[in-house]
Amino acid sequence: MFSRADVVVSRSGAGTLAELTALGEQAVFIPLATSAGKEQAYDALYLAEAGAAVALLGDVTADRLRDGVGPLLAIPRGGQRWRGGPNRMGDQMRRSDSWT
Repeated sequence: MFSRADVVVSRSGAGTLAELTALGEQAVFIPLATSAGKEQAYDALYLAEAGAAVALLGDVTADRLRDGVGPLLAIPRGGQRWRGGPNRMGDQMRRSDSWT
């Protein structure tokens, strides 16, 4: 289902992050504020800082969501979607020592 979406808006659980990164899908993550150790916020920010996602923290209003999703919808499918690219990020993560 993810591969059919223009943009995925989701919580930033580890499984979702891994799947979307591997697929190279554009995503806007809204971390669960009550996640243990705030790992969802940490992981979403990590991908956002790498240029592989948009992370919306704190109170997410309709305006903030629109501002996060809007620019991604303007990028044509098959075009250069991210400056770093979530798929490229997935390749880097798979090659790192933490995945062996």
